[in-house]
Amino acid sequence: MKFALRRPSASMVVAVIALVAAMGGTSYAALTLPKNSVGAEQLKDGAVTTGKIANRAVTSSKINTKGLTVPKAVSATTATQAVNATNAVNATNAANATNATNATNATNASELGGVGASGYQSRAMWALVGAGGAILEQSGGISELAHPFTGGYYLSFPASVAGKAIVVTPHDTFGDALFNGITAPCGGSSAGPDAVTCVHGPNTSSEVYVAMLDSTSSYADQSFYIVVLS
Repeated sequence: MKFALRRPSASMVVAVIALVAAMGGTSYAALTLPKNSVGAEQLKDGAVTTGKIANRAVTSSKINTKGLTVPKAVSATTATQAVNATNAVNATNAANATNATNATNATNASELGGVGASGYQSRAMWALVGAGGAILEQSGGISELAHPFTGGYYLSFPASVAGKAIVVTPHDTFGDALFNGITAPCGGSSAGPDAVTCVHGPNTSSEVYVAMLDSTSSYADQSFYIVVLS
C-alpha cells in the first residue's frame, strides 16, 4: 500500500520556524552576551560571594569607611577608663600612665602616692670604718680622706652633711664599754654653726671629722659606725 506525502500546512511551517528561532535565540544569548550588557539589574541578590572576589581586588578607595564597624582599638589592652595611656596592659583607671603594666588606679605613674620617685631614695648615708681608717662597709660614695693621728679620722661623703644629724657609734669595744666618739662636719663657719675647719682634706661641707676617745678621754684608734641622716 502506498501513502501519498502531504505538504505541511502554512500554520505548521510558521510554528516550526518560530520554535527554531526561539531555541536559537536562547543559545545565542547564553553564549555570546554583548559587551557591558550585564548590570546591577541582571544580578540576583547574593550572587557575588566572598569566594568570587579576588584577593586585593577591593582597594581602600572602594571602601566607605563611614559604614564600617571596627572593634575598639586602643593602645591600652584590656584597659578600663585609661586616659592617655601608652602601652598600658591590664591597667584600670590609669590616667597619664606610660608603659604601666598591671597598674590599678595609678595617676601619673611617675609618682607613687603623690610623692616623686626621688622621695623614695635612701635618706641615710652610713659606713663601718676600721680602726686604721679603712672603709669596711658603706651605703656608697664614702671614702677615707685621712687618718693623720691616733683616734682622728677624716671622711668624705657623696653629698653635703651640713645641717644633718651625724651619729657615731664605737664598734667592738669589748675592753672598754665607755668608749666614745665625737664628730662634726667640715667646712668652717660657712657650712653651719656646728661645722669645724678641717686641716686635712678639701674642708668642704661634704667632709666629716671623727675623734674616738676611750674611757679616760684619751684618743685611741677604734673601729666605728657613722650615720648621716637627712
